[in-house]
Amino acid sequence: MEGNIDFLNAELGVVAEREKNIVVEIAALKEAENKRNAALQAQPTFLLNQERYFPHVLQAVMIELIMSVMIMIRVIRRVTVIRSTYIYLTF
Repeated sequence: MEGNIDFLNAELGVVAEREKNIVVEIAALKEAENKRNAALQAQPTFLLNQERYFPHVLQAVMIELIMSVMIMIRVIRRVTVIRSTYIYLTF
């Protein structure tokens, strides 16, 4: 019986040590994340600078994006029409 108690006490010590290690690791991760966030906030964002210095590039990218979305919408509509026509013809 006493052997079991000693074993359980040893296991409790191991668990307590693991919990301490976990707390230390969490604190280190939070500190690293805070440092990373501080570094990101200290840097000027490239998008704002890009918007200021390259407005024509942003306009071209936006126009290309809008055109590709419009093309995808047309393709989806055609596929929908073809599917609905096929469904109507099969019945």
